Amino acid sequence: MSLTTRVLVTGGAGFIGSNLAEELIRQGARVCIIDDLSTGFRENLEEIQGDFEFIEGDINDDLVLSDQIAELAADRTLPLPNDLGDRFQLAVPRLQELCAEVASSPVPATLVHGDLHAGNSMRTDGRFVTFDWTDACIADPFVDVLMFLSRLPDDPELGAAFLDRYLSAWGDVVPRSALVAWTEIADPVAAMHHAVTYRGIYDAFGSYEWWLFEGALPRWIERALASPRLA
Repeated sequence: MSLTTRVLVTGGAGFIGSNLAEELIRQGARVCIIDDLSTGFRENLEEIQGDFEFIEGDINDDLVLSDQIAELAADRTLPLPNDLGDRFQLAVPRLQELCAEVASSPVPATLVHGDLHAGNSMRTDGRFVTFDWTDACIADPFVDVLMFLSRLPDDPELGAAFLDRYLSAWGDVVPRSALVAWTEIADPVAAMHHAVTYRGIYDAFGSYEWWLFEGALPRWIERALASPRLA
């Protein structure tokens, strides 16, 4: 089997993770390893045969996204229209500041869907089922807020009802007013999370099929840059 996509290996400095990474590289994958080295060892990384990218950090860390934003802005192969690439590069320092700010939130990281909206949920046998988890990751829960709200009809009452229900899960950690404030701070960061995700999709499909998602990546970057938090 030959792999042509990028693969993220978490805990790749451990025994199992490093062997998995080496096998993926052997099969042709472009491998990125994330490990905070709390239980893994650099020696395991040094024994991996082949080229790979290594990020020392915790997968829960918003600073990982901070580095990904800088890499995305520096990538001139992206099909970004007009002056979006230049504006994006200028906004990187502020976006990274916001990543650090969100990382200081008292709200714990959780499993987020990554593409949460009504179209990815259904009710069957009296219960709700959520599917299409291909964008799932461990991150701040605010990521799913932006996606869901962006896909709702333009109805303020409906949006407020969703936000109330969604944020209630963390009501015992942070007062609701603070949760709303953190959601607003995280808005452009969440948009950049989606942009980085679509960059991975572009890699998976190859440039000859970028037209399938050509509007998605610039749309999320524009969404981030439009935030009042970047003013």
